[in-house]
Amino acid sequence: MNRDPVSVDLGLQGGGAHGAFTWGVLDRLLEESWLQFDGISGTSAGAMNAAVMADGLTEGGPPQARVALEQFWRRVSDAALLSPLRRGPLEILAGTWTLDYSPVFAALDVASRMLSPYDINPMDSNPLRQILADSVDFDRVASLVLGPFWRDASVQQREGFRREFKAMLIHTYASALNKLSEWEIRYPPMHLEPGQRDLVVPTEILRDGAPPVEVSYRMAFDGARWRAYDVSVEGVSLLTNYRSTFVRMARQKGLDGLIQDLAQRNATRGAAAG
Repeated sequence: MNRDPVSVDLGLQGGGAHGAFTWGVLDRLLEESWLQFDGISGTSAGAMNAAVMADGLTEGGPPQARVALEQFWRRVSDAALLSPLRRGPLEILAGTWTLDYSPVFAALDVASRMLSPYDINPMDSNPLRQILADSVDFDRVASLVLGPFWRDASVQQREGFRREFKAMLIHTYASALNKLSEWEIRYPPMHLEPGQRDLVVPTEILRDGAPPVEVSYRMAFDGARWRAYDVSVEGVSLLTNYRSTFVRMARQKGLDGLIQDLAQRNATRGAAAG
């Protein structure tokens, strides 16, 4: 049956279980060729669905969006394989999908009401780290933020800077992503030209009682997938900001001094988390 195209806006709610359910709904909607997605917004897990779907639509239309969503939730599922927060024998026998009888869940629930999240997560565990690492082109980012020093750096210096810079970014932004549960992210419409290999994905972060914050992601296609290499908040570029800081530090301390400084900061952060 032929139908006239219909433009829709999607608002996706948060919550892990809702996010997984929403994946199935989105997968079904993406099968309908007459639906055109004009805008997508979401909060928490909904924002993740929105980001993955928007990226897939940009890369290859609805078919690629379906593939991207499945790959994302497969990675999330794999990250939870060893989690203690799973249904136990009593829940399975009762046929329920809650954690009412889970002593681990009960203990964490009580602890979360009495302690800081940093106190009940001494190992600083964050499953978003690996997913973020797979989505950001850290090699490209490292070469751009180091500016003229990258060209003259030795193989060992490049590897050292790449390693410490990546560790710093993953810790900083994985922790930030974990705190997005109270925010809504909107993805305005955008257009991708055939053969385009570099683009800017605009978003707006909506917060109660505060004006929206414009955040854009610059992404490049590496032949297999789109990966981010710069983030701009209200027009301030992460690349430009870090490049200014790191180039100044490299001039003052030398490249080895800069790498050592980053390593010490990462070690201090890790010790504080532990």
